Amino acid sequence: MSPPSASSGSAAGPTRQELARTAVEKERLRFSRDPHDLLGP
Repeated sequence: MSPPSASSGSAAGPTRQELARTAVEKERLRFSRDPHDLLGP
């Protein structure tokens, strides 16, 4: 059985999975901007 906090979702704050997903999205955006910063517009 899973603990209640695991099934409540983001009621007690973002879960590790949500934090990981947002971290990946931020990293992808940063990575996609790097070539533009190096090469120019």
